[in-house]
Amino acid sequence: MGLGGNTLKRIKRHQIIERIKPWRHIVETSVTRVPERLEQIDPNLFVCFNTKTQRFELHSLDNKTDTFCFSVPYDTLDDRIIEVFCRSNIRTRGIREIIREIDQENEERERRLEARRRSEINAWAREHRSEFKKAAEEVY
Repeated sequence: MGLGGNTLKRIKRHQIIERIKPWRHIVETSVTRVPERLEQIDPNLFVCFNTKTQRFELHSLDNKTDTFCFSVPYDTLDDRIIEVFCRSNIRTRGIREIIREIDQENEERERRLEARRRSEINAWAREHRSEFKKAAEEVY
């Protein structure tokens, strides 16, 4: 005969409390039920609120030492957290695929930065063109 759902939740909660730091507080639910939905994806996942950093964090009991996976990059718990987890989950996506995606995002970011830098240089050159023209006319 298997353990009931409440017994399993108590066992999991006890395992979590033993492994997390005192400034991390377990978040069992949210308006959009993010902790429950993450637990459906992987029963070892759980969400904490870190009172030192004032950030939400995703944790996993699968991690050998510290349970920490990542700090949530948003102020609220919503669907984006599930998307971030699924995009970075090595179990469901291969490491090569994740690295390729990171490389593509970095290349795109570099292209945008280079385009912005060129735009700023062109704007500066247009702004100061008359000053350079006047200085050149004085020399010649």
